[in-house]
Amino acid sequence: MTGALPRAFFECTKTINWFPGHMAKGLRQVSERMHKVDLVIEARDARIPLSGINPEFEKIIGSKPRLIIYNKSDLSTNSAKKAISVSLKEYNGQDVIFSEASSRRSIQMVWQKIKRMLLEKKGSFPNYNLMMVGMPNVGKSSLTNALRTAGVGKGKAVRTGANPGVTRSLENMVKIYEKPAVYIVDTPGVMVPHIPDPLKAIKVALTGGIRDDVADVEIMADFLLYTLNQQDKMDYHKKLKLAHPTDDLTQFLNELGKRIGSLGPGGQVDTYAAAQFFVNKYRDGFFGQICLDDISQEGLDDFFETVNNPPQQNTPSPQPAVHKGPADFTDDERAAIAKLRERLPTIFEDAAKQTVKPISKSIWGISLEARADDSRIDVILAKFLRARSLDVDAAALMLTNCLQWRADYEVERLLDESFPEEPFDKVGVVYGHDKDGRPVTYNFYGSPSCKEAFSDTDRFLRWRIQLMEKGVRQLDFINVADMIQVHDYDGVGIFSYDGKSRAASKSTIKLLSDNYPETLDTKFFVNVPAWGETIYNFVTKWLSEETKRKFVVVSKSNAANALLERIDRDELYPDYKPKDDAEPEPAKPGDVPDSNNDATRPTSVGVESTEQGKDMATAAPEEKDEDPKTEAKEETKEEAKEETSTTAAKAPKDETATEQEPILMFEKSLPDLIRGIRANKRNEAAFISKCLEEIHVELNSNDSIIKTNAISKLGYLQMLGYDMNWAAFNVVEVMAYTKFSDKRAGYLAANQAFHQETDVLMLTTNLIKKDLASADSMEINVALDGLAQIVTPELAINLFYDLLGLLGHSRPLIRKKAILTLYKTILKYPEGLVEAFPKLKEKLGDPDPSVVGTAVSVICELARTNPSNFISLAPKLYQLLNSSSNNWMLIKIVKLFSSLASIEPRLAKKLHGPISSLMVKTTAMSLIYECIYTSIVGGLIDIQTPVILSDGSQATMDELCAMKLEPFLESPDQNLRYLGLLALSRLQEKNPKLVRDSYETVLNCLDDPDKNIRLRALSVIASMVTRKNLVKIVKKLMSQLFLSQTAAVNSQESDTNDAGPDSDGVSHTNTQGEFVKDRGHNKIQPSGRMREQDPADDPGYRKAVVELVIEMCTRSSYSLITDFRWYIATLVDLAHVALVDVGPLICQKWIDVTVRVVNIREYSVSMASQLLDDKRFASTYGEETSCALVLNAAAYIVGEYSRQV
Repeated sequence: MTGALPRAFFECTKTINWFPGHMAKGLRQVSERMHKVDLVIEARDARIPLSGINPEFEKIIGSKPRLIIYNKSDLSTNSAKKAISVSLKEYNGQDVIFSEASSRRSIQMVWQKIKRMLLEKKGSFPNYNLMMVGMPNVGKSSLTNALRTAGVGKGKAVRTGANPGVTRSLENMVKIYEKPAVYIVDTPGVMVPHIPDPLKAIKVALTGGIRDDVADVEIMADFLLYTLNQQDKMDYHKKLKLAHPTDDLTQFLNELGKRIGSLGPGGQVDTYAAAQFFVNKYRDGFFGQICLDDISQEGLDDFFETVNNPPQQNTPSPQPAVHKGPADFTDDERAAIAKLRERLPTIFEDAAKQTVKPISKSIWGISLEARADDSRIDVILAKFLRARSLDVDAAALMLTNCLQWRADYEVERLLDESFPEEPFDKVGVVYGHDKDGRPVTYNFYGSPSCKEAFSDTDRFLRWRIQLMEKGVRQLDFINVADMIQVHDYDGVGIFSYDGKSRAASKSTIKLLSDNYPETLDTKFFVNVPAWGETIYNFVTKWLSEETKRKFVVVSKSNAANALLERIDRDELYPDYKPKDDAEPEPAKPGDVPDSNNDATRPTSVGVESTEQGKDMATAAPEEKDEDPKTEAKEETKEEAKEETSTTAAKAPKDETATEQEPILMFEKSLPDLIRGIRANKRNEAAFISKCLEEIHVELNSNDSIIKTNAISKLGYLQMLGYDMNWAAFNVVEVMAYTKFSDKRAGYLAANQAFHQETDVLMLTTNLIKKDLASADSMEINVALDGLAQIVTPELAINLFYDLLGLLGHSRPLIRKKAILTLYKTILKYPEGLVEAFPKLKEKLGDPDPSVVGTAVSVICELARTNPSNFISLAPKLYQLLNSSSNNWMLIKIVKLFSSLASIEPRLAKKLHGPISSLMVKTTAMSLIYECIYTSIVGGLIDIQTPVILSDGSQATMDELCAMKLEPFLESPDQNLRYLGLLALSRLQEKNPKLVRDSYETVLNCLDDPDKNIRLRALSVIASMVTRKNLVKIVKKLMSQLFLSQTAAVNSQESDTNDAGPDSDGVSHTNTQGEFVKDRGHNKIQPSGRMREQDPADDPGYRKAVVELVIEMCTRSSYSLITDFRWYIATLVDLAHVALVDVGPLICQKWIDVTVRVVNIREYSVSMASQLLDDKRFASTYGEETSCALVLNAAAYIVGEYSRQV
């Protein structure tokens, strides 16, 4: 069996299609029952994350809530799982989870995800119906049984098997959870009816998705062999106990068949059985974690481009700012505008590169290529700059992305697109101007038409962009450069938001914030109910005065008067005119027809929040999607709300419970909730649903105890899988309470529920600032813990100096937590490192050791990016190096010094004493290695000051390093051996003579089963060669090229003599010049003396060995060679055993030595003649792994020196 370079690509033209009748029937049944399903669970195989996607399911499932589970994740790679998670979220907006059906922990995670999705999509109900779908043999039935075991503690309910097609029809409903009752139906695995890509079919078949008798097992084995070689998983030959890796399937199956005993009549290898054995081993995970799909960025892009539109880039929402004209620009703004204007040509070019569509150099109707004195361009550029805090680079990127988005979205054409009057004209409109000429847009958040408008998100976004363009194009950017917005909340309830409205709001926020910065002057919130005013009053505690000036909240009774202060009566939208205005205004072209009929006037559900700030609607807690199951409960809910006190101070009235539904509502404490859940196990879902209603009421209370208990109960329910994001504002309110127990409950809930995109995080700035400045250390602690979890770039900037102040706190625990929180903050706000640096330096001298250790750890983490920033810390670190006894801290300090010493060479002399002392005294291998590494890269080994060893003797630093490396090289731990070789190679660069005495140990590393250790040893061995050890080293390296197992067999059949003309026995020719051959193979095999050597590694390793042998022999014009006959015999042996294409190199060296050394020509001609007579060797001429090109050199030598024949 021969090694070969891995193939560049895999060729396969055989198509495999398997779609039996039971699959077609199953697909129809799935489609017919889909409307009864609350959640679809689609199982996929993690080993083929892309090839395992069935487009048929995409068609059938549609917009139905779906959880994608990649099963058998333990058999795929971590990089594949990460790439697929990110890509599916980015391209398809799909969340996925990776699972192992045999892992209890994994199944529990799946359960939590299922619960959250059911509550988010369907709300709380007594029962739910789930459906399990997927391709064949992805583990659907195993997942179903595992969910049942975890949910109800019962065993298998559906059949499982290793072959595809075990489930052939829809199974009966299986109960997998008690309260609420959750049922699941397992479905037959459905293959893609037609797979046009043969390679995809092979991957599916290889994972067991297609029956082996349908697919070609030997093709699957060939692709598996190709994949192992391509992914550099070359240890498969060791696991299978074969000679070495190969890319030749025939030879691989022959050798594998012999090893496992798969022999047919006459002793012939049964290649089919060998291939089946090989494939089965892969399916069992024998070869480790392997992903068969191309999950590189290019591969992912190519795949998703065939099924989806590429995602649009989004950038963070800009901060609101009041418009200024050119005369109002500050000096900094003028300078930034000038720089950005100079970069416009580059911006146009960069935008054009990001899209295939033509780029418009105009924006909002204004050409950016107009003459230099056109001030409108400056006003527009100023908007992008203010949105990015006058950062020219960030503003340039924002403008580039905006131009690219406008081209991709075809905004200019979008202006001419027509949308139906129903529903859109009742959802939003541009109408009239304020007294200063600003256009006014109206959004109606309670219109019954909103639901229809949101039904098609893409259409809604196009309409919303058109509405924005209509308004912004009324700006002249000279006198008027921003707009007025009116958001009407008439008819909006506190729980009015559903999933589609939230999705539309989120998408619109991103589009508007990225592409329409700084276009808001004032936003009116009109017809706001009492609960909305309460929320707004709470929110404004943390809003800046500038932001407050932009927001005007108006109740129903004062809407007209407030608007008339800014908008003339004639310009005001008709619905807002006082009742004495009987004459309706004529409708403007393209706008909503005027009407005073309240029945036709929009009354709203939320459309979206704009880019300048979050709408009041966003502040409202979110409610679950409407569903037919809940319609019958709505009247009961409303009656319950009316009967409940607005303060929720007293216990709710107990609902009349039937025998079928014994619901006993809890009082106001968390223990009551827990006891109630335990007491209502038969109706847990219904009980919790009523509890949530009660919590809604309690959160409206003015009593802090009631509200805190409500948040605590929500936190408990969140751990059970119920969503609490709708109560984010209430969490912030509880965080702001003065009582510590209340505050702690609020921060805990924030840690559980808040994430980087949580809208209300901007409202926590001042309250966290207040808590960080508290005199109560407990409040500071809870604030630090919370901030570390929820910190965002905005919070980092605003709270940075508060954290710096806490570094000087009197309590060590707070100082330590402040340092750790500061690290999290600097990650979000890197510019803060400049000001934090002196404080961190100061903490290196803190009297508390734990604070010092924390500071060292943080500094080492920060120094990874640019160690030169920390060179001034060297004196403090040096002091700690001499005084600390904490090994963990010492490792960090020494590692940091390795970087600093390469920047500041003078550190080497200072570090020589402490580092050498540590190396002599410590027994910690990790610390010793860091000391050795620092000594080498930091130049300490160049200092000849003697080191006193533990026995009183002396050694130089480089000798000490060499001594300390010996235990690494001889350690049974492969990691330590590799580290030893790594350090030895670095030491070798500094002092080659010092490491030559270790060549025996390094030679032994060439026998290591770990490929990486072998490669590292090979790189070290080259500089160890001398005239004395050349033959021994070459012999060792030559042994790497022989196949020991085959040689052992051949040695029993061959009568071999002592090798060659040289007495050391290195040559692999016998005294007659005949090579020992394997009767069962066409390749030259070694003689018996080599049978105990380890097998060779991959082709790249073999080529490296050959090149190293020749390089050592020819070094310094053959100065290391004492016997040129031995050298020629070695070259001939290399031609036979290399099994990689090194023929031209051997040709060149053979001719060169024959021409140079006269006395060797006779022997050289003799060897060349034998090689020319070897018909078997000549027959390999032209093969990829053959060195038969050496025959050219042999022919030249025989012809040139024919007198010697």
